[in-house]
Amino acid sequence: MREEKIRIIIMPDGSSTMEVLGVKGKRCLKITEELEGELGNVTKRKAKSEMQEKEAIVTARNQQNLHRR
Repeated sequence: MREEKIRIIIMPDGSSTMEVLGVKGKRCLKITEELEGELGNVTKRKAKSEMQEKEAIVTARNQQNLHRR
């Protein structure tokens, strides 16, 4: 499973960029919602290709079956 991270870069002029890594689908919007409010107004949003992908859900039973092979 890929590690989920949020990268925030704050520039000397006070502007900032935020990038979500390791998250598929629109869940990234929910993850960053509170941080966006703390950093200020969102002036631009650029969707990465991962936003169009569906999040994989693996159950405990599926994980056990994977280890048996």
